[in-house]
Amino acid sequence: MEVGVPEKLMNLFRVLGIGRREAKVYFIVLTKGPITARDIALQLNTSPTKVYEPLNKLVSLGLIAKTNDRPAKFIAIEPRIAWHRLKNLIEANIKSFEEKVLPQIEAMYKGSSSLYRIIIVPSSDIVSRLSDVVLTSDKSIDLAFAHKELLSTETIDILLEAVNKVKVRLLVDKSIVSNNIIALSRRGVSIRITDGMFGSGAIGNSVLLVVKTKDGGLIGMWSDHEFFVEIAKVYFEHLWNKSRELTFN
Repeated sequence: MEVGVPEKLMNLFRVLGIGRREAKVYFIVLTKGPITARDIALQLNTSPTKVYEPLNKLVSLGLIAKTNDRPAKFIAIEPRIAWHRLKNLIEANIKSFEEKVLPQIEAMYKGSSSLYRIIIVPSSDIVSRLSDVVLTSDKSIDLAFAHKELLSTETIDILLEAVNKVKVRLLVDKSIVSNNIIALSRRGVSIRITDGMFGSGAIGNSVLLVVKTKDGGLIGMWSDHEFFVEIAKVYFEHLWNKSRELTFN
């Protein structure tokens, strides 16, 4: 005879790693146990040899128990107790995944040059994105400022925080040199001056490039792709070598 099990319960058991045949066997034991493997097979219109595997799995999961009778009978564990056992098993598997598998997946993700993000950054989010580039970098930080809009109090505070952790180099267009720039130099930021720089940016573990739009506003592009980061570093080094030291009285 066909065992009627609600489809929603079948789907739930599937999520828990319990297949359709195992679920049917479980509900027979739950509703008709104690019951022998032979009688379970009769309920499923199959041979006894085909129910031992699902029965053994259900026993190992703690959902049912096997008696010492001859022939052995199977009986369901009280559902709430069985659920707690299954829940503990799932949590243990998740913890094992987090400890053993997830770090390997993360290493593959970080090491893959085919996986990358490119984000267009509107003017309102540029300082926030610049902060992310600077404060999340575990290496040296290179910055280029050609736009006075970037020399906000928030930006200065970000650089002062960063210079306490990593080496910070700042390339500034001569047209926007101010007392804030001089103050950064005195606090340990390496600063050089250049002329006619058309774009701004920040380079760390990721890169942010900023340019002016036709209407005079700012727009940025951010990426964590190693190819873009490397290009930005090479170009920055070129500009840095052509620039001159900041001098002040």
